[in-house]
Amino acid sequence: MFSKFNLNNLAIKLLSKYQIIIMFRKLSKVDLIMLFLAFLSLITSETLWFKGDKEASLFIGLWVPSILGFAIYLKLLKIERK
Repeated sequence: MFSKFNLNNLAIKLLSKYQIIIMFRKLSKVDLIMLFLAFLSLITSETLWFKGDKEASLFIGLWVPSILGFAIYLKLLKIERK
């Protein structure tokens, strides 16, 4: 009924989902907020793009790497203080 390939595939999917849950538990509140803001600006940018407002979309789309870069900077400051 179940082949070895299907069981291996299922095990890999379950393991990857479990690893994602562990990864999110390791993030601090600030990390989660920054990740949420980056994701929100990405969705806003894509929405504006498909509505036809290309200039605003590009402007907001440039916020994503800036937010993520700032999050990395905060993470480095936190590591340096320890």
